[in-house]
Amino acid sequence: MTDFQNLELINKAIDNYALFNRTQKNVLKALIRVNIDGYSIISIKELCQMVNVTNTPIKNALSKLEQYGVIEDIGR
Repeated sequence: MTDFQNLELINKAIDNYALFNRTQKNVLKALIRVNIDGYSIISIKELCQMVNVTNTPIKNALSKLEQYGVIEDIGR
């Protein structure tokens, strides 16, 4: 299976996961797109541009994803 096929499967799984709202799904998919070796280093501003929403929904989505244990903030 190619990386592209893997990414497609991951995106479909995220889209089908009922626990996440649309912004949370889009943020998670954006983080996966920019990850390197399992780490995503990206600013809120860059996420806003990728997901096409303002700061507050991004911060709320990140907070929820962290509460669910899907992502982890490892600091700066």
